[in-house]
Amino acid sequence: MYIINNEKNKITKTYLAREDEVIALGHPIRLKILNALAKRSLNNKELAITLNLSEQLVSYHLKYLIKANLVRVKKYEHIRGTISKLYTLNKRAITIMFNPEWDNYFGLSFDKKIISFFDEFRDKNNVFNGKIVVGSPDPHGPYKARARDGHYAADLAMFLGNYFKLPKRFCVSLDVDNNINNKENFILIGGPITNLLVGKINKYMRTRFNEKKPFSIETKRGQDYFGDNVGLICKFKNPFNNKWVIVLAGIRYNGTKASVIALTRFYNKLLSLYTPHKEFFSVVEGFDLDGDGKIDSIEILES
Repeated sequence: MYIINNEKNKITKTYLAREDEVIALGHPIRLKILNALAKRSLNNKELAITLNLSEQLVSYHLKYLIKANLVRVKKYEHIRGTISKLYTLNKRAITIMFNPEWDNYFGLSFDKKIISFFDEFRDKNNVFNGKIVVGSPDPHGPYKARARDGHYAADLAMFLGNYFKLPKRFCVSLDVDNNINNKENFILIGGPITNLLVGKINKYMRTRFNEKKPFSIETKRGQDYFGDNVGLICKFKNPFNNKWVIVLAGIRYNGTKASVIALTRFYNKLLSLYTPHKEFFSVVEGFDLDGDGKIDSIEILES
C-alpha cells in the first residue's frame, strides 16, 4: 500500500509487517542499522565504524534483519583480495497494523468483508490469483452481440489494487479467449448475451438470467427482475473445475455498471450478510441520484 506525505507531496510505498519482521525490530542496535542503511548502502565494516560497534556484533544483528527480509545484500565488492557484502534496505518503510478491524488507513480501505469476499482470489503472497473476463466488443456468440461493458473491468481492477499485488501475467481477457473449464478462478463481467462464459455457467447459478425475451434475472426465491438498471452480484463454486467464480452482470450494460458500483462503492451494505468461503447472491438496482444521467447509487433488491 502507499502513504502520502502531505507536506512534501510525495508518495511512499509501505508494507504491512509480518510477525517475524516486528520481532526483528525489537532491538535498538537493529533499529540503528536500519537508520544507517536508510541513508546509504554500507558494508559490515562501515556499519561498525558508523555505529561505533564491533564488526562481530553488527554481523550478528544483520543476520536477524536479513532473515526478516528487512535488509538484503545489494552487491559483492572485492576489497584487498577479500569479498565484502554491501547491504541495503529491502523495504523503505513498513507499517504495523495493531487493529485488524481498522477499515480506513492512510486513505485506503482495508475492510475485512471485502478481503474475505476475495480471499479465494489471492495466493499466499497476496498476489491476485484469477482472471477478469469481459465480453468481446466484436459480434460473437449465438446472439452476435457486441459487449459494451468491458471498460468496467478497469474500475474493478483499480479497486482490487488496494488489496492485491499485481500478477506477472495480464489478468484481464476476452470471453472468446477463455473456456469456463479452465482450472482457474474467474471474475466475469457482463450477462450471458455478451459474455459467453456467463452463458455457459448461467444454468448452474441459483440466481440466474432468463435468456428468453423478455430478458430478466430469476432469483432463488422465484422473483423476476426486468429493469435495465438491475444487476446481479454472485460468487459460487465453478461446477466444471471446483474453482471460484464471481459474476458481475446486468440485463443490460447499465445493470452491469450497477453491479460493479455495488461491489466497489457500497460493499459494506452489499456484503453485510456475507459469510466467508460461502456462496453469495444479490440483486441490486442502480439509480442516478444527482441527475447527471449516470448511475451513482444502488439499492439492494434481494440478497
